[in-house]
Amino acid sequence: MVAANKASVAALNIFFKCFVIFTIAMWLSVSWPPDLVMVPAAVIFGVIVASILTIQHVRRVRRLGIEPGLWGSVRHNRTVALSLSCEEAIRLVDWAARSWRWKVRRVDAGRPKITAVTRMSLQSWGERVTVTARPMGAGCEVEVSSRPLVPLTLVDYGRNFINMQHMIAFLTERATEKSQIRETPQTEPGP
Repeated sequence: MVAANKASVAALNIFFKCFVIFTIAMWLSVSWPPDLVMVPAAVIFGVIVASILTIQHVRRVRRLGIEPGLWGSVRHNRTVALSLSCEEAIRLVDWAARSWRWKVRRVDAGRPKITAVTRMSLQSWGERVTVTARPMGAGCEVEVSSRPLVPLTLVDYGRNFINMQHMIAFLTERATEKSQIRETPQTEPGP
């Protein structure tokens, strides 16, 4: 019941944001100076566009399995602890970003941080993925964040969440492989 309420609130939040933006944009673009006669047409346009965007977004994020509390956000970040050095984690991120055909915009040499930009698609204008590594004990703590390139993006159909999840899954898989390789006992050749 609580998940259904969160889903309804998230969907209404998305709808309301889209409705307001598209209604005002339509009203201002049709006539300048703004004319009150065009308000009903702008409201109808806002309802139609907001409905389409909200329905498509909700369908997509449900299919992806994203929890309802995150539906309304287009900016995602998560932190994970890894058994890798910071330099090794950033090197892996650089390799992954290039292999996924993302444009690596900046690698900060002074501190372990990398910023990459994804390609434009039918779902978005592209996203900025930033990975920052901080030393923590024998390993490092890695923060992965993904946000739209266009700041006014209202719906991303789960793209930023997917970018964040893919990068974290890639890093944890590589860290697990590396720790399993380290833990493998060395056998000496027999006589």
